[in-house]
Amino acid sequence: IMGGSSVLGPATDVYSLALVAVFASTGQYAYQPQGEAFVLDDYLARMAHRDLTVDVSDLPAIVHLMVDPIASFRPKAADVYRELQ
Repeated sequence: IMGGSSVLGPATDVYSLALVAVFASTGQYAYQPQGEAFVLDDYLARMAHRDLTVDVSDLPAIVHLMVDPIASFRPKAADVYRELQ
């Protein structure tokens, strides 16, 4: 989305894993579009505010940290691994 490999790295994988965990546990996407169509601006706005559109209260607390919009604030992969063991 941002158009450069400098923004991709382990924190991107941590974020993606959280989205997979949300979908696997709820059967719904973490950020549902407002209408039928997927609108990138709407998705990015929800992501920036961690405005999850599904109830993830049953998931471990670390999943909430994994979707932080600021990559440097997300937990490291090793910490996620330890926490989810």
